[in-house]
Amino acid sequence: MSADERDIHIGKNLTSRRGVRSQQALARAMRNRGWKWSQATASAIEKGERPLKLAEAIDLADELNVRLEDLIQEPEQAAASREVGYRARQVAFHAASAIKVLIGFERERRGLLAAIEEAAKVPGWERPQAAAQALDQHTLDKLIHMTRVILDSEQLTPLNLESLTPEELARVLTRGDLDSTEGDADGIGHEAT
Repeated sequence: MSADERDIHIGKNLTSRRGVRSQQALARAMRNRGWKWSQATASAIEKGERPLKLAEAIDLADELNVRLEDLIQEPEQAAASREVGYRARQVAFHAASAIKVLIGFERERRGLLAAIEEAAKVPGWERPQAAAQALDQHTLDKLIHMTRVILDSEQLTPLNLESLTPEELARVLTRGDLDSTEGDADGIGHEAT
């Protein structure tokens, strides 16, 4: 690859990494770092008309909060790296969200176990089948497995997930396996109010 081709790659990467920030704002930020940049400098670099010095590239990468490699890769590789990086951040974000939800789920599941234990002390009380099913069908492993199966079968996608009501989501996740026809509206053994 020629030096000119590298300069063009760097310019394209700078343009995409700069995002909505103006060339003028970027030039101002680079001036604050001690470089004699103007809007015309940023424009010339983005067009591949002016080479980027290594020391400038280091400061520029820091200013844009990217790796130096992100500026010098071929644009297709940079785009692929950007997409993978974005998806990795999304996974981390949703993992944190899922942990919070799963903690709430497990807390409620343990609450159900405790309620069943207390109710069992009442003479003549019989545990509803729905409560047993809820405990059996709703374990962390089964929830994770069901989520994968549903997403793989395209019954549920991240796009339509948010549009479902809690009841619709429960119906999809349980596939109608929970029997809530015993007079209890929520399927765990107590009458709805």
